[in-house]
Parts: sequence; structure tokens; C-alpha cells
Amino acid sequence: MQNVHEVVDRDGKALRSPDLFHPGYILKEEIEAREITKKDFAVLLNILPTHLSEVFAGRRPVGPKMARRLERALEISAGFWLRMQSDYDLKVAEQEPDPVLEKIEDILAIQQRSNTSLAKALVAYEVGHASGGWAVRSDTQTVRTATKSAAVSRAAAKSGKFTTVKEKNAKKTR
Repeated sequence: MQNVHEVVDRDGKALRSPDLFHPGYILKEEIEAREITKKDFAVLLNILPTHLSEVFAGRRPVGPKMARRLERALEISAGFWLRMQSDYDLKVAEQEPDPVLEKIEDILAIQQRSNTSLAKALVAYEVGHASGGWAVRSDTQTVRTATKSAAVSRAAAKSGKFTTVKEKNAKKTR
């Protein structure tokens, strides 16, 4: 039977923290608590001591191979190390700006507000993005935002403030 370990306090209650730590930090604490030298532990894992130092410092991830080696060496499940790495990576990713997330938000707003397919919304985004605004072509009309500003276009898409090409042309002829 495989031992499953978790981080617990003195009373045996599982510790949960809003702050996530890189697994290397926990690993360093663990081998220090066991009074194992970094050099000896690196030799045991068949890695260079510098590699282990990079893991300790959070500059190198704990991948599946390393997690399996840690499980064997420390009797702490590979899943523990991989979940900790995954949670840490997600927390870091959430703190970094991602322009693709805005693009996804824009495309889904176009799709929702124009009641069209995702494929048409994608085309509309690309066409509009190239021209400074965006448009969605459907069977009955072409929907355009009232502005060319991407930020205002997003707000207009979310609020439903659209002007059809037909309405726009009618205003021009007046």
C-alpha cells in the first residue's frame, strides 16, 4: 500500500494557505528536516546539485520523472508534488497578463450579442481587428460596433449597443 502524505499542523489538521509555494521550497524544507545534504540527495536522485538548487529556488519545475523519484526517495506521493507544481503554475499564470484571454472574451461577446456561430464570430473578429473595429455577418444583416476602439468595442458588445450596416447607411443618406 502506497503512503499518501499531506502538509499538516501540530494537531494533524491539513494546512491550506492562500499563498502557494513552489514545491522546491517544500522539498528543501523536507530534506533539511531529514538532515540530508543537498549533494547526497542530488546523487540519490541522479541529478546535478545545481539542478536541485534550481528546483529549491523555484527556477525549475517538478515534473513527472522528478515527482516519481521524490516519491521513492521520501515516501511522499508523486501526486502531491505534481499537484503542488500545477497549483503553483496556475497561480503564477493568473498573475501574468494574457492578451489571448481578452481576444477570447471579445470573440465570445461578438458571438453572444450577434447570436451567431463561433466560426462567424471568429471571422468577424479577424476582419474587424484588421480594420480597427469588428463585424459579424449573418444571414440577415451585418452587425458592427459603433466605434473602432477595441476597449469600447468590448464594452459595446457586452452591453448590446450595436448598429446594423443598414441603419448606418440610412443615417448617411439623411
